[in-house]
Amino acid sequence: MKGKGVVEFEEVVKVLFEKPNVNKLVHMKPLYLSAKIKGEETGKELIDNGTAVNILPRNMLEVIEKTVEDLTPTRVAISGFSGKVLQAKRMIEVSLKLDSLTAQTMFFIVDTVPNYNVLLENDWIRVNDCIPSTLHQMLLVWNESKFEVMHTNNKPFVT
Repeated sequence: MKGKGVVEFEEVVKVLFEKPNVNKLVHMKPLYLSAKIKGEETGKELIDNGTAVNILPRNMLEVIEKTVEDLTPTRVAISGFSGKVLQAKRMIEVSLKLDSLTAQTMFFIVDTVPNYNVLLENDWIRVNDCIPSTLHQMLLVWNESKFEVMHTNNKPFVT
C-alpha cells in the first residue's frame, strides 16, 4: 500500500558516481545549466539546493518577452546569503525547459544583477525528481523509468 509521500518502485535503479580526481576536489564550482523560457535561451541557471525560492532577475523579463503587466503582485522579502534583504514585489509563472524536462515554475522577480539568470531552489529540485551534484557537475533527473544526466554549462560567463 502506498502512503502519502511514499513512492513504490517496481525495480531498483542504481546510479554510480565516479570518484573524482584530486584536481576536481580542490575547486568546487556552482552548478550552472542552460535552459529555455518561452523558447529563449536564458544561459546561466544556477541550481542551488540551499535556496528557498526561485528567483528571476528583473532584467530577464525582456529576454523572455514579458513586461510588468504580465506579473502578479506580491510582498515578499528575500534575504540573501550575505544578509542583504531584497524586496520581491512581483512574481511570474513560466514554463522552464531543461533538456527533456519541462516544468511550470513560479519565480519571484527581484531588482538585482546576480551571477545567474535564473536561480532554481530546493523545492524545484525535489518536485522535479532531480539530484544535483556540484562535485560531478551534473544534474540527474528521474525521467519516467530512467535517470537522465544533464551536464553543466562549463562556461556560463562566456557570451
